[in-house]
Amino acid sequence: MNEAEIAKHFEDTVWHNEHQSFDLNTVGKFCLSELPREKGFKVILSGEGADELFAGYPWFPVDLLLEPDNSMPNLVLQQNPELRQNLHEKAADDLLRSFSFIGDVPSLEELRANPTIRERLNRTISPAIFSYATHGTEIFLKSVQEKYPYRDRVAMMIDPFTPEVQEKMKHSWHPLHTALYAVSKSSMDGTRPKMTNKTRQDNY
Repeated sequence: MNEAEIAKHFEDTVWHNEHQSFDLNTVGKFCLSELPREKGFKVILSGEGADELFAGYPWFPVDLLLEPDNSMPNLVLQQNPELRQNLHEKAADDLLRSFSFIGDVPSLEELRANPTIRERLNRTISPAIFSYATHGTEIFLKSVQEKYPYRDRVAMMIDPFTPEVQEKMKHSWHPLHTALYAVSKSSMDGTRPKMTNKTRQDNY
């Protein structure tokens, strides 16, 4: 791939996606998908979706390191809470700095400031950061930004989850499982939060 190829296929890629994307990965995938078809292949197998299922993205280690993984008790990482905590803090700092290149993101302190949201997300931060960073606020009027602050947008991500799921997120699941579920059921699958009657009235 080069800039000329990206520019050439950009419009077709957006048309087939049917929604915007915050990076150019989809252009490369679109071009890659054309090659097998040119060779006469109609179906191919790929590894798409593995990162979502097996925590392959760089924001998931932050939540993996929040608690010991009891399935692997003999690992040094699980036996050394101080080491795990230090790695967690470093991973969180790296994540925030990485996403700051995409757009404005809240500080770690801001993410932890609302105890209700933090509890509902099982103390995880990657779903909240990803939701915030991929839905930038700069396109909205200042009045809209003030009316629907960051914490409310994160709450809207969680509200559609069933009561059973929300209970497991808070009390049963490892933080990584909470993060995987929250991200895959919100930002990753392109769905929108269900709107209540009150939300509709506020918006119109």
